[in-house]
Amino acid sequence: MPDIFVIADDLTSAARIAGIAYSVGLTARIIFDINDLKSVTEDMVIVDSNTRSYSCIDASRKIADIIDHINIDDYALFFKKIDSVLRGRILSEINVLFSKTKFESAVLIPANPSKNRVIQDGKYYIDNTLLQETNFCSDPEYPRKVSDVQQLLEDGVNVIVHKWRNEKIVAGSIYIPDIISMQDIIITYNRIKNDNVLLAGGVDFFKVLLSLHLGRQSVLYSSQKQIIVLGSYSSNRVSTLDSLRKKGFKVFQLPENALSKNEYLDKWEKQIFKSLVNETKLVIAAPDKKIDTLGSSQKITAILSTLIGRIYNLLPGRYHFYIEGGETAFSICKQLNVKGLKISEFIDDGVITLKDDNNKHCFTIKPGSYKWPEFIMDNVEKH
Repeated sequence: MPDIFVIADDLTSAARIAGIAYSVGLTARIIFDINDLKSVTEDMVIVDSNTRSYSCIDASRKIADIIDHINIDDYALFFKKIDSVLRGRILSEINVLFSKTKFESAVLIPANPSKNRVIQDGKYYIDNTLLQETNFCSDPEYPRKVSDVQQLLEDGVNVIVHKWRNEKIVAGSIYIPDIISMQDIIITYNRIKNDNVLLAGGVDFFKVLLSLHLGRQSVLYSSQKQIIVLGSYSSNRVSTLDSLRKKGFKVFQLPENALSKNEYLDKWEKQIFKSLVNETKLVIAAPDKKIDTLGSSQKITAILSTLIGRIYNLLPGRYHFYIEGGETAFSICKQLNVKGLKISEFIDDGVITLKDDNNKHCFTIKPGSYKWPEFIMDNVEKH
């Protein structure tokens, strides 16, 4: 019998939840008919209610039918997945859960800070832009004409929605807190001490709940991150960095003074770790200008590879490393305790994707003198 039960209102939402489960080693099954629950043996079951386009009445009936077939207390974790920009019949569906389960109130966290979708002062922002000023304002079914979270949830259902400021939770109400980081989600959850509070929201909230359920911090960083490491000085280095910046990559070049003063190195590394919490695509590069002093090349390689080892140890998860320079690639493999590599994909002469024997790490490497194929950079960008 599954240990985790999730209700999602469309298939893409259900698939994202299943993907998170898979990325941390859990099995999951998506079902469309609650009558098929008895055949599920996976760790997690996600019911796709497919109710996002339903009327309030039909959505309520579908959720009621699902709940009538289960006992909430049979599951260690129950989660209601909702659309991150609050589309669908959210109040209607939550109201049914209030009436048919032990849940008396709900904490709703639709924000996904890992995707730069945050709530601040009760207003929803995407990439620092108010929701109503994004493309969601012309959504054909649920145009987001306002950014205030309370107004976004109005659909005629008699459920009180609060912008939560850590006040006492009252039965019959939904609370939406300000969330601008993953840490905010953790802090919010730690304030909830009542088993009668329904937990509902987006993917990032589910990651936090799953990490607490499993006792694995790595769940919070389960989405694959792409890190480009430029350890060599090639003739195309400047154009490569310019191209990556234009594609939206965060570029962190090692300051020259960090080679001799630890305080500058520490400051640089802290900036990278802070960015990695919410960013999925970074460039870590050697100093802007080539340093010809004795031993400087080896020191730069050691700093870059040690940093990659620290990143993986402190923020475990799924990484694809794109590495320029053979010495840099070798040093990183040693830091990650890679014993051997096997070819995963032949991309071009000298540009190869490799995986370790346990499929734990993925590396695309090339010599420093070669250019990155343009489609490789485009592929990294899409992730």
